[in-house]
Parts: sequence; C-alpha cells; structure tokens
Amino acid sequence: MFTEEETGIRSVLLRAVVKFVIRAQTFPGISRIALVGSLTTPKLNPKDADLLVTVSDDADLKPLATAGRQLKGALQSHSHGADIFLANSSGDYIGRTCSWKDCRPGIRIRCKALNSGLRPYLYDDLEVIRSVPLRFPVGR
Repeated sequence: MFTEEETGIRSVLLRAVVKFVIRAQTFPGISRIALVGSLTTPKLNPKDADLLVTVSDDADLKPLATAGRQLKGALQSHSHGADIFLANSSGDYIGRTCSWKDCRPGIRIRCKALNSGLRPYLYDDLEVIRSVPLRFPVGR
C-alpha cells in the first residue's frame, strides 16, 4: 500500500499519539480519547495529529494541556503539529487545550479565548472554529 518512506511521518505521528494517549488516559475526568482528522485517512503526508478528548465538567485540564504541549513539541521537530480538541460528556465541542504554560485570567493579552482563564487551560475558541453546532457521539 505505502512505501516505508511514505509511511515515515505517519509512524512518527502515530507513535507520538500513542505516547500521549497512554499518559492522558490516566488523568481524572478523561472518559474518551479519539483520533480524528487527516491521520485517520490514507493521506500520504498528514500535517498533524488531531485528537478529540472527552472531559468531565470538573476535570483539571492542566495535566492534559501539559501533555498536549509535549505532543506538539515532539512533532514540531518533524515540522508537524497536533491539536487537542475537547468535548464535554454530552458530546458538545467546548474548545481546545490552552497552549500557554501559565493560563489564568488576564495573564495573556494576546489570548483569543472567549473566556480567557475562566476555566484554566481551556481555550474556548467557539467563535473561530464553530459555524454550526458540533456534537460528537458519546456512546462506544
């Protein structure tokens, strides 16, 4: 199907994703981690790894954001990236993990989150990414 050269970046992306999942699945409040985006297709050179993580309303997002930054850092050295999208337990898209190491109200003037720091490490980019309501199936 693919040559070894063609699968090289896919292997790098998938190994990094597996490392992230092994770590993130242990965090309290995480109920599901799904691989989404171009890495789930036969695309030869996916540009990034996209993950959708279902979190409880009271989940501490700091360790998840830290793991997300580490995933992004590992892939940057290969000129690729990652996005950690978040959904609540009802399957509604709520945003992404914040990419700042320090996330709290008023700390980042450049932060484009709707409610910067209101829920630490939640980058609620609903105005940017959402033109229609996004819902994800919550069953297995």
